[in-house]
Amino acid sequence: MNWRWLLRSGGRSMALLLFCALAVRLSAQEIHSVRQVLTLTRAEAAKGHPVRLKATVTYFGPALTGGNGDSTSTPDMFVNDATGGIWVHAPAGAAGLREGDVIELTGVTEQPDFAPQIGDPRWRVVGHGQLPEATAVTFSEMLSSRFDGQWVQVEGTVRTAQVEPHSKLLQLRIFIEGGALAAQIPNYSASDLRSLIDSRVVVRGICGAIFNTKNQSIGVALYVPSLDEVHILRPSAVDPWELRRTPIGDLQRFGAQAGDTQRIRVRGVVTLSLGEGSFYVADSSGGAYVRGSRNTQPRTGQS
Repeated sequence: MNWRWLLRSGGRSMALLLFCALAVRLSAQEIHSVRQVLTLTRAEAAKGHPVRLKATVTYFGPALTGGNGDSTSTPDMFVNDATGGIWVHAPAGAAGLREGDVIELTGVTEQPDFAPQIGDPRWRVVGHGQLPEATAVTFSEMLSSRFDGQWVQVEGTVRTAQVEPHSKLLQLRIFIEGGALAAQIPNYSASDLRSLIDSRVVVRGICGAIFNTKNQSIGVALYVPSLDEVHILRPSAVDPWELRRTPIGDLQRFGAQAGDTQRIRVRGVVTLSLGEGSFYVADSSGGAYVRGSRNTQPRTGQS
């Protein structure tokens, strides 16, 4: 009997068994759903577990961070699979994707700030599909972070609208029952924003958190992939200067329209100009604080 051959053969078999055991162990650690990533603790997410999944792109656009909107900025990217949605740390200058693109995605888990996310991503587009069914949410639910990264729907009134000049992001401030949220829409090209201000809308997008340096939620953002996800229920007034003038002293009083968030018209004298568009105004019935746009700064004494 050739014992030398048996020993060599046995060594190869042992090596093969060890290799298979290692492969099984690595495979077991690989994550295959968004939900698995989101349920990781911060310490576990930081270990960089490998991720491999198939998902639908729900948002891709330039980030506001830094305000320069150039190609070196990290884009905002969200994807959704059957278990939920999550932010993907796409590299600066990454090729654009469209909402609805179906991709095969690999990466690693990480959590450098607010929530677990997918880092070092690589992907390939394998098709195009439908966006998920939106979940109607309240402001308190959004603020709780329960729906962070998820595809949601809200109803509210647009208070302000402006386009960030570098990123071309349309930024909307929308008041919904319970509070206000900041919505952003990429690739906005129209020039007239007046039709949006004061309109009653239903908006679908990705729920996001505005957080401080301690990773505590302090506000709500909504990432809207396109204007197609903004449905106008009630258009704004054609000309706000044709609205009936309201005495300042009558604001916030009981009435049939109490709680309505539509625009109002007042007339008075600026008693104090604070900068960045904010000021106090007064008429014979009372005074009020106005938080305006940086583009307009009235002077004290101006009427």
